[in-house]
Amino acid sequence: MLHSMKKLTVAILVVLLLVFAIIYFLIPPQFTVSNTILLKANPNSIYRCLSNEAKWEKILEEEGSADNPKQKIKIGKKLMGSMEVQIKDKGSSFPGLIEILALKNDSAAIKWTLNVERGPGLFKRIQNYFIAKKLKNSTAGILGNVKKFLEKTENIYDIQVQMVSIKDTLLVAIKTTSKNYPGLQEVYGRIDKLQNYATANGAVQTGYPMLSVRTGDSINFEIITGLPISKDLKGSGIILHKEMPSTGRMLATNEIKGGPYTIKKAFNNLEDFFEDHKFISPAVPFESLITNRMQEKDTSKWVTKIYYPVY
Repeated sequence: MLHSMKKLTVAILVVLLLVFAIIYFLIPPQFTVSNTILLKANPNSIYRCLSNEAKWEKILEEEGSADNPKQKIKIGKKLMGSMEVQIKDKGSSFPGLIEILALKNDSAAIKWTLNVERGPGLFKRIQNYFIAKKLKNSTAGILGNVKKFLEKTENIYDIQVQMVSIKDTLLVAIKTTSKNYPGLQEVYGRIDKLQNYATANGAVQTGYPMLSVRTGDSINFEIITGLPISKDLKGSGIILHKEMPSTGRMLATNEIKGGPYTIKKAFNNLEDFFEDHKFISPAVPFESLITNRMQEKDTSKWVTKIYYPVY
């Protein structure tokens, strides 16, 4: 009886050793975790957002709680159409690669691949196997958040953008060049001239004053101040006749609230939108000065919209 028990014990041990040996050698040198999503967004804008850690903070802000701290993403080397990333979770860090695969101008796929080393020893390998399984579920959830976030234009560009028809087609304008960025007195001095010229010639102002300041070298500035009016007026002296096509379209932002820095940032973001979507422009973009900036000294209360004529 005792001899039979010993044989059975040895047999069980041999079987267990064989099972462990098989598991040990069948476990690959590293576990590869990969997830892919499809989304409706411009590939260039996706890359720009995902290479910005501040955007990742917004994407992940709902991921955790006080008891379960949210994961963090650290951006590494930025490559052509991809970037190295590290996902940090509870003190551990796992390197990986995010690839942006362009499908069309307005859609792409995002592939996230991580490699988890199997580690020394059987139990460490088994532990890392389950870590890899957890990471696959975790990164799938994060990519789901990425899709929701990036499919909203305002999350990518920090502004809302819509296509609108051109309503104010008749304008008078003053165009000059300068070595300095124009101050408020200069801008509103020009607006006063345009308003006086319109009134003197029987025209009514039909919209907010327009301002475009462009520079290619930060030294020479092209300054255009415009005023939409109710009737077609000829130019006179420095005042020019301008006309926009009645069938034209423009990209339009939401109302931007803030001073020069905020307006400039919104302008740059609209430029990104314009370039990402490969628009062509028949005219310069401009600010619509909703707030009279000479009267409102608190720049945080300035309200501006930005327009970009496009084909």
